[in-house]
Amino acid sequence: MEHLINFLGKVIYKIELITDDFIQSKILKNDTTKIAFLLFVVLLISVMVIVPNRFISMENKPYFIAGYVGVGFILLIFVAAYYSVQRIKKNALYGFKFKRLLFNSVDYKELMLDSDSALNLKLLIRNKKPKDKIDFRLPNKNKTAANYKLLFTLFHLIIENGIDQYIGRRKKDFFELLYESFLMNGNPINKGTLESSFSNWKANIHSEKGEDDILRIKKILSIK
Repeated sequence: MEHLINFLGKVIYKIELITDDFIQSKILKNDTTKIAFLLFVVLLISVMVIVPNRFISMENKPYFIAGYVGVGFILLIFVAAYYSVQRIKKNALYGFKFKRLLFNSVDYKELMLDSDSALNLKLLIRNKKPKDKIDFRLPNKNKTAANYKLLFTLFHLIIENGIDQYIGRRKKDFFELLYESFLMNGNPINKGTLESSFSNWKANIHSEKGEDDILRIKKILSIK
């Protein structure tokens, strides 16, 4: 049973990666789509309850009861598999709480992300493992190559409570997230420069230049 639950957990996790974008963009798109989905669920449950009682003969009802028991057992298995999914996600990620973004409003072209990198950024923000590393190429306005400052600013804006207070283990986990999830101008992130770059970024985040970077990234992300 444990092997079955773990297997289903992995399957559900893979399916979730594929379907989550559809759910976010279609079902949770606005209040109308949410209400329509809830009405569909209520209608489906009503049909499942009413049809057996009204149209099934007495001699056949025990089979339907057994069927409901079987469905209930299967649901219990999937609930257990769901918690297995949560364990998989917890082990795969770093425990950061990301803000909810309207992905359709993000200017990925201005962020200089191709379609693959944009998809992987969405997965990361949804606390899912990116399929491939995200190639960060956004430069400062007066430069041609990306650097860590804008990447830090990006995460400062999309992680709850920002990252400017990170020290110790939290900072180490954040660096590990960057190293495992990003490329910088097509090259692997240099772990040796993260510490000094982060310290420099923290010292200047509230400067005029730092505030300009924040406004720039906010405009790209379409957030206030």
